[in-house]
Amino acid sequence: MPPAAQQAIRDQIRRIAEALVGSHPGTGAGGGRLRALAGHLVTFWTWRSLSRDHGLDDTEVIDLAVRLVTCEARTIAGPSSSRRQ
Repeated sequence: MPPAAQQAIRDQIRRIAEALVGSHPGTGAGGGRLRALAGHLVTFWTWRSLSRDHGLDDTEVIDLAVRLVTCEARTIAGPSSSRRQ
């Protein structure tokens, strides 16, 4: 694949990940981890692995992705954010 096409794909993944977590207040290393996780989850190869190789349907993949991102966001925000009344 030409380098320009590879860069376009990376840019698109970055934009999607940013859209998913862009409003999260986490910054620094924690925010970077959250964006990296979101970026990883929206890549073709991650999705393919979870669905094709491990048998999850699309709904299960989405549910898992949301849970992972939510868990990391709560970790970044600190212990008080994980306590729901």
